[in-house]
Amino acid sequence: MNKMYLDFVSQYVYNVFQPIVCLEKKQVVSFELLSRLQYKGIHYTAYDIFSNASESVTSHIGKKNILMIARLQREPLYKDYTYTINLSSSDINNGASSFLNKMIERKKINPKKIVIEITEDVELKGKTIERIECLKSKGVKFAIDDFGNGYSTFNYLLDSSLSNIFDYVKLDGALIRDIEVDYAKKEVVKTILGVARKKSIKTIVEHIDSFDNLEIISTLGADYAQGYLFSKPLCYEDKKAFVEENNVLNIITYANFEKNIGEMETW
Repeated sequence: MNKMYLDFVSQYVYNVFQPIVCLEKKQVVSFELLSRLQYKGIHYTAYDIFSNASESVTSHIGKKNILMIARLQREPLYKDYTYTINLSSSDINNGASSFLNKMIERKKINPKKIVIEITEDVELKGKTIERIECLKSKGVKFAIDDFGNGYSTFNYLLDSSLSNIFDYVKLDGALIRDIEVDYAKKEVVKTILGVARKKSIKTIVEHIDSFDNLEIISTLGADYAQGYLFSKPLCYEDKKAFVEENNVLNIITYANFEKNIGEMETW
């Protein structure tokens, strides 16, 4: 049964890519790899795939994502971008992190262009810390994902022994929704960005879908932004067109983003 499930995943799970923008340079500098599943004409999100999946299945998908990064790094059009992927607790402690280590050792992948996002389900202790530090020593960077979605993520940032692990903090979309009218959220985000800045941790803000919240998070000092204002998650073919249109690492003006806002209702 497990082999059948893995074969099913291999056939129907695919990647989409969402751009991440450096606010200082106004450049797309990286892409997040997201997993999607299409079966019988229905598209499923990563949550649909992973919520009831076994560890072997999630590890299999993690390896697929790592192989996709290796493929992109070999292509001249994509090699200068950084790529972020999500790894679960089981991924880090089992197959996926070991697989990435082997890929690095065999020089099949550039670790300095990889960011691994981890959530509060990852217990940062013992062997997990050792595996993370091993990857960091080779150049892989780590991000706290969904920051603000639970207490543990706040502890990761406040505890110096844990915050040293992280290069990025990725703010959860729940903190950004309605930030332009919610003073309390604005103050919370301001505080998080300030603490991260003092610890020399870069910040990425998700779910940016309007110029209003883009202006707010830029004013508050966020480093990077991601959301439908810039682009929806793109399939491989659309990603190629997106990169070619904007040119690798060339400045993307907010005029480009205005076009995306006009198209958002069709996504």
